[in-house]
Amino acid sequence: MSIRGGPVRREETYARKPAEVGRALEDVPPPEPADPDSVDDDLLRLIFTSCHPVFSTQARIALTPRLLGGLGSEETARAFLASGATVAQRVVRAKRTLGRAGIPFEVLYGADRAARLR
Repeated sequence: MSIRGGPVRREETYARKPAEVGRALEDVPPPEPADPDSVDDDLLRLIFTSCHPVFSTQARIALTPRLLGGLGSEETARAFLASGATVAQRVVRAKRTLGRAGIPFEVLYGADRAARLR
C-alpha cells in the first residue's frame, strides 16, 4: 500500500459504511413502545423521592443534583449562588427528613404522578 493509496482506501470504506449499516438495521425489529405507567427505573424513583412535597424547595434544589448527578455541595452551591456550607446543611436536613418521614423509594402513577410533577 502506498502512502497515496491509504486515504483513498479509507474514503472508499467510509463511503460504503452507511449502506452496510442500513442493511444491518433492516433486520432489527423496532422497540416496543414504552408504557409510561409501567416504568421501573431506579433513576425515576430517585427523582420522585428527591422531589417529595415533604421537602422545602431549597432542600429539593440541594438534594436533587446530589442524588441524580452525583454533584457535591460546592458544585451545587456555585450553580445556585449559595455557599457550600449552606447547601451541605440543606442536604443533611433533607436526608434527616427523608429518614424520619419514611418516604418510600417508588415511582408514582396516575394522579399521584401528575400532582408531584406540578
